[in-house]
Formats: sequence, C-alpha cells, structure tokens
Amino acid sequence: MSDHFRYFFRVKFHECDPQGIVFNSRYGEYASVAACEFMRALKRPEGPSCVLVRQVIEWRSPARFDDVLFARVVAQELGESSFTLSIDFVSATSQTAIARAASTYVLLDRKSRTSCALPTELREALMEGADGICVDHASHLQQAQAQAA
Repeated sequence: MSDHFRYFFRVKFHECDPQGIVFNSRYGEYASVAACEFMRALKRPEGPSCVLVRQVIEWRSPARFDDVLFARVVAQELGESSFTLSIDFVSATSQTAIARAASTYVLLDRKSRTSCALPTELREALMEGADGICVDHASHLQQAQAQAA
C-alpha cells in the first residue's frame, strides 16, 4: 500500500438506502470532505478559494452502513489555475476498491471572483502531497492498534 494521504471515515445510517448500501450521491460529499482534509494536511497558506468545476466518479463495489472506508488522495494534474485530485475509496477492513473520484478545482480570487494562477507555494505543496498523513474520523486505526495489543 502506498503511503499517500488517507482519510478514514465510517458510513452513517442516513447515507444509505433501505438495503443499507451507500447512495451514489454521497460519494461526491465524501470526495469533498476528503479533499478538504487533504488540503488542510498540506498546511497551505490562506489564499484563493478553490471551487469544484468537474467531478467524475466511478463505482466498483458497494459500501454499506457501518463500513469503515478510507479515501486515498493525491494530486493528479496541475494546470495554470486548476488542479485535479484523484480520490480512491477503499474498504479499510477488506482493502476492496469501492469507488474512484477525480475532482477538478479552479482557484478563484476572493475579491474579484475570477480565476487566478496557482500560487507557487500551493503548486509545490500539491506536488509534494501529504504522504504518510492519516486523518481518522472513524477511530479505525486506534481500534486496530488496541486489537493488536
């Protein structure tokens, strides 16, 4: 397994249909939260806003109520004023691939609300990534460590 940034979360009851399977639309929300946590992990300086302009999601296997998933996030493409994050959703217990999202963001100047160039600091941070950082909102890693002890 790569050492890319990972965001662990648990599937909640209200995110599922009557069969207990995650609604397709929830993956857009999952991708948004994972991207936010990734950007926070980059410790980027305050600057332009990032606005989602395109998102493609491919589903591979269903996730169900109470599953723990993780999102592996890496910068896939860097443009002049945009960047694309590749977000893989994986079952934390079985390592099964659940879905993949490609989310493209454009930077907007907060005052003029027009696109602006990626600042050098952000470009470098995106290229470097947040390898080795795990954000665990499911307490999965703590539980795994406790079971191993």
